Amino acid sequence: LMDSPRTATYLRAGDWINKNIPVGSTIGIDFGTDYPHVEQVPPFHFIDYQIIAGSANWDIAKGVPEYVISSDNPVCIAGFHYGYPTPDFLERYSLLAEFKSMAYPVAWGRNPFSWVNFTYRVFKRKPMI
Repeated sequence: LMDSPRTATYLRAGDWINKNIPVGSTIGIDFGTDYPHVEQVPPFHFIDYQIIAGSANWDIAKGVPEYVISSDNPVCIAGFHYGYPTPDFLERYSLLAEFKSMAYPVAWGRNPFSWVNFTYRVFKRKPMI
């Protein structure tokens, strides 16, 4: 139930990315890997985009990447503190979409070892001046 397409945050985020981010756009991810893992990164059509994995490869001052995907998992660290963007990041990027977990009975809890229902955020680069 928690990972059904209707409720799982990473599935909803992946679907939104496919429908709303233009093909060919640069997307920055920093989930502690050098390439997108579908168990960590929302599953979108990776091949349709220019993925820039690892924040060390970003040049935020020059506007690269155009989009950034983050989650509230502490592994996602670039320009963020436990999934929340730092002020310098927000000077250059604005929040486009946020996918939060639906409320569940407390007894169900949330599996801390699963990426299914972390909050995912998609940011877009602000126009460069």
